[in-house]
Amino acid sequence: MARGCCDAYNERRSHEKLKYKTPDEVHQAFYFYVSTILERQHQVSLKQNNND
Repeated sequence: MARGCCDAYNERRSHEKLKYKTPDEVHQAFYFYVSTILERQHQVSLKQNNND
């Protein structure tokens, strides 16, 4: 029962404070943003190492 409530709260119920997105949508967007930044930093690092 509690698991179903948590799933509904995080996956299906939109929240006004999250601009009517679900917590899962916000978390996914955040992790995508962070992974993109880390990938770019990694690419820059590789380029710098190749230039040394």
